Amino acid sequence: MNSRISYRQGDILFVKVDRIPIDQVSVLALTIKEGETSGHRHKMIYGGATLTRPWNTNNDSKIFYNHQEIGYLEVKDHVLIGHEEHKPIYLSKGIYQILQQRTYNPLEGDIYGTD
Repeated sequence: MNSRISYRQGDILFVKVDRIPIDQVSVLALTIKEGETSGHRHKMIYGGATLTRPWNTNNDSKIFYNHQEIGYLEVKDHVLIGHEEHKPIYLSKGIYQILQQRTYNPLEGDIYGTD
């Protein structure tokens, strides 16, 4: 069985991967994802990390099963991720794909976030 190291903070999943895809660009931001209804943020509190987002802003996300790709986080040493409604999580050195869990309602045909 091939298992990957992953960490969850609410509806955001950080999955450790080997590399960042070529379609990503670095962004100068501490906020990883802002809540769609609450306005709360998953954000880097301290540590050294680079956030990337998909380069093509016309299609800024990819759907993976019931998850939406937000981007990637390259952690240089360590980083603490905070959120107003969830316990902080600590990520060690490495590259993490950032996914948001999505909910699909077949009666409405909509895919939406859980935050």
